[in-house]
Amino acid sequence: MADLEYGNDALNIKSIFYGASKMVYVEGDDDEIFWDTIFNSLGKSDVKIESVGGLNELKKMAKKIENGDIDALIARDSDFTTLSPKYTRNNNVIQTYGHSIENSLILPNTIGGLVRSYGRILSRKGIETDFESWIGHVETQLSKLIYADALNDIHCAGIAVTGNNCAKFMTDRKSCEFSDKNIKEHLIELNKSFDFDKKLKTIEKEIKKSNNRIIDFLRGHFLASASIRFVNNKLREIESSRTVNNDSFLSSLLLIFNNSFNNAHPHFKHYKDQIDTI
Repeated sequence: MADLEYGNDALNIKSIFYGASKMVYVEGDDDEIFWDTIFNSLGKSDVKIESVGGLNELKKMAKKIENGDIDALIARDSDFTTLSPKYTRNNNVIQTYGHSIENSLILPNTIGGLVRSYGRILSRKGIETDFESWIGHVETQLSKLIYADALNDIHCAGIAVTGNNCAKFMTDRKSCEFSDKNIKEHLIELNKSFDFDKKLKTIEKEIKKSNNRIIDFLRGHFLASASIRFVNNKLREIESSRTVNNDSFLSSLLLIFNNSFNNAHPHFKHYKDQIDTI
């Protein structure tokens, strides 16, 4: 859709063209699949979900909705918006539980299902337990980096805190273990550009008030890059010759999510409460 510029009048009748009750605009193709699962599972299959081809285009659409120019919905990554003092809830904007869609996709049951499928093993229970232990340790190790990333975003400091890939923080090229030394050195460098340490307590309080875990605010692409390493390490442990990459990892998780998103999902209520207000 980003290739075409629709006027407001055309946008307001677009849902009629599709025979839908309302248009729901999302950032990219993966977001279309994710949000289609959410809306369908919550009994809102009459909406039309459409990618606008990027965050900048989505922001333009959000502005039109905010100004009352068009009657539509936005479904988007929360990023760090809910931690900002300026944040106010908008019923026309549906947001992810964590930072990104990946934070609702990468969970013990989905990772266990993925390893079971790729590794062709009968049980995923042990994998789920191992992932829970691993992600808990990752959360402890990365907590200060996550706080710093949130502060960077809220204060528009423009510093590369974590980025979209975990590689520079790992113990080696293939490991899924984070290096405390690499993390510490990066934090020291960050504080030379922005005094994060003085503001850490403030953002820590905001995250506690949100009732989310710290790991929920880890960037989705970064979380995915680390989780891919976890999966591939598990596959090597069971002597499987198969591996996952960025594309196969997310595609597999979206498929598992589509088949398993229900009221047992830990973020189900978050999505239901928002969509019930439509």
